[in-house]
Formats: sequence, C-alpha cells, structure tokens
Amino acid sequence: MMEIILGAALLTSGSSVNASSLLDCEGSQELIERIQKSRVKYQEDLIEVIKENTEPQCYERSENT
Repeated sequence: MMEIILGAALLTSGSSVNASSLLDCEGSQELIERIQKSRVKYQEDLIEVIKENTEPQCYERSENT
C-alpha cells in the first residue's frame, strides 16, 4: 500500500523517476517536505519508505535497519 502512495506522490510531484531506481537526495527531500506540509495519513510511514528508497548517502542508516 505504501508503495502505491509513494508512486502517486512521485507522479504528482512532477519528478521523473524510473520505478526501479533510487530517489536522489534532492527529490527525496522535496517529497518529504510536501508530505510534512500536507495532512496525508501515515506521514511517518511514507517518509520512512521514501528514505529507504533514496540513495544511501542521503540519510544516516544503521546496520540493523
């Protein structure tokens, strides 16, 4: 379900991203800012999915996640 919502967010954001590629830092941050400004349900879950699908160097990730 989160993947569908993320896909819809990408489509409405105007970003052109291949579904199999990772988001770049700038695109990821833009999506997160839009989500934070909105009243969309599951904000924390959406942001986590975005971070997990963003280039690794953009966000600190622990070895256990």
